[in-house]
Amino acid sequence: MTSSLNRPALTLEESIRQLYNRVERQTIGAASSETHVIASDRRIVVVARGLPVVRNADYEQALRTEFAAELGCRIESLRTRVSLSDDEKMEIFEIGRPLH
Repeated sequence: MTSSLNRPALTLEESIRQLYNRVERQTIGAASSETHVIASDRRIVVVARGLPVVRNADYEQALRTEFAAELGCRIESLRTRVSLSDDEKMEIFEIGRPLH
């Protein structure tokens, strides 16, 4: 049995990537094959590749709800499903407090 003390702590970006992929799996049934996160001050940018851009009302609501709960703050604005190519999208979160 591995103790959590022996595992390295996740970076903020890695924690956000895992959260994002979990929301994808819960709402659309699959997760992107590549997910990159940039988190700075009050902004989080997620670029995900490997799934087509899906129009799903539950998806945006789940992103808002899950990210707010995990980060402990309000999501001020969210731009979702910004299509970069056929299988690449970007999500931009503005949150209610600085990340660091």
